Amino acid sequence: MIDIKSDSCCSFFLIVALTVTLICFSTRTVCFGGDSKGNAVATINGEDISRTELADFLIDSFGKEGMEILIRRVLVQQVAKKDNVVLTEGEVKERVDRLVELELDKIKKRYGADNPDALKADLIKMGYDEDKLREKLVERVEVDVRPQLLAEKLVKRTITVKDDELKEAYEELYGEKYQVRQIVVSLKEDADKLLTQLKAGADFAKLANERSIDRPTAAKGGMMDPVNKVSSLGKAISVLKKGDITEVIQSRNGFHIFLMDGVIPPAETRSYEDALPDLKKIVTAVNIKKRSGPWFLNLVESANIKNYLE
Repeated sequence: MIDIKSDSCCSFFLIVALTVTLICFSTRTVCFGGDSKGNAVATINGEDISRTELADFLIDSFGKEGMEILIRRVLVQQVAKKDNVVLTEGEVKERVDRLVELELDKIKKRYGADNPDALKADLIKMGYDEDKLREKLVERVEVDVRPQLLAEKLVKRTITVKDDELKEAYEELYGEKYQVRQIVVSLKEDADKLLTQLKAGADFAKLANERSIDRPTAAKGGMMDPVNKVSSLGKAISVLKKGDITEVIQSRNGFHIFLMDGVIPPAETRSYEDALPDLKKIVTAVNIKKRSGPWFLNLVESANIKNYLE
């Protein structure tokens, strides 16, 4: 199934930076950027933490992961330069703004809606306000967003969007869906017995609640999330009428019996032709996400890399 909700996430460096920021906020500790008189990056009750100590700690704790990201970043930049792939400032700003707003929301939620002044108070202690915090987050995010966007552009050039992917995305967003219930058990003989009971008039929702090993759906009488018509399950049950049940169907999760509970009309009506430009963007984004891992792996394996940290 096409994952319509896929999105980019923050990298290792952004996570580390924001984790440190959140620790500073939540523990009400004043964090320092450095001592102009020497090599200290913080002073606790008169005792300095040096920049060298901080660097050693970060290398020992995160060096391996950080080195992998730096290596991949350089590789992406090299390929982009070779292939004349560039970014516009508008592309960078759009992604940075979105990620920064997401992180600000997370920070605010950490403090809680019932304590709106706590974040403001901690920012004041650090010599910050929300605008300055946003500026600092932009600086940290932007460094990582540029290679990420370059990689997406490079991977995008390897993608050809197929008609069946577009049609599946259209059905997911704008098509009718089936409302389906299921019962899942581990053994075929148990499924056969349940099917016999159902054919004799047993209540499907009651049996699902009592016997199905898929507990999230069992708690709802076997009710599944809406199924689009072009999915493998949708195609398999397309011949059923409301109230019909399937024979026992085996999957890697067990033995299933499905009940057609009805058809759900689309929440929004839009023609395929009208939706096509948006569908291409969605499918392309999904494919970029799926192919980025293998693409990076191939990039690393084909490069001449000497990692002296190891």
